[in-house]
Amino acid sequence: MKSAKYILHFLIFLGFCGFSRVSKATIEEKQANYSHFLAETGLSLKFPPPPKKSAPQNTTGGGRRGSNCIQGNIPLIALMPQDRVIKTIADNPKIYWYLPLTTAKIAEFTLFNNDGTSLYTKRLPLPSTKGWINLTIPQAIFSQVQGKVDWEFSLVCDPRNRYRDQSISGKLEKVSLDYEQKENLGNVSIADDALLAAQTYANLSLWHETILAMQYLKDSEPEIWQEEWQEFLLSVGLPAEKLINAPFLGDLN
Repeated sequence: MKSAKYILHFLIFLGFCGFSRVSKATIEEKQANYSHFLAETGLSLKFPPPPKKSAPQNTTGGGRRGSNCIQGNIPLIALMPQDRVIKTIADNPKIYWYLPLTTAKIAEFTLFNNDGTSLYTKRLPLPSTKGWINLTIPQAIFSQVQGKVDWEFSLVCDPRNRYRDQSISGKLEKVSLDYEQKENLGNVSIADDALLAAQTYANLSLWHETILAMQYLKDSEPEIWQEEWQEFLLSVGLPAEKLINAPFLGDLN
């Protein structure tokens, strides 16, 4: 019944917005109603899956046996899609990781050029508690990126022996939108309706922007965020039951 109701509501919404003489204010009102309808019916935000390939891991790789400086049964986790590609239209995107309890005091982040050389490397002090951490890529650095580039984030378990690092890697890609996609985003405002914005960004596979909208939803409507965040984590293969209550500890810059 919920699915049928959702489809009916969605068709009404699309049909209504299709009339050329409908005012912008009316469309914005309909968008708000649509977003709250989705929240009330439990039709949750999910990030679109990548094309079917071997599923890469969002969790720690690297480090030799016996070198683990992570305590507990939750590893270092990158908050990224299942294909490990963080797509964005932003000039200074953020990358998020779940930091478990660890004896490491510092981490190291490296963003690579297309030829594999280092474009940006930064050592970062780590908080003493577990939770979500993030790093903002400086605009001056990201403006040099063309297409898709690799990044690596490492817990420095032993500064005297970097072979003991616990590392995780992914890709960062700045993308361009076509005219129709830009038009769709033109009617969306995170401040006015964070859930609708998150859904719109997710449909365009814009990871950074989806997370940004979810952060706004967390502050504005925490009860809705809790449910949506759980479903969102599950949609990208992350252990939501272990991460749902993890605090956001802030930017490492």
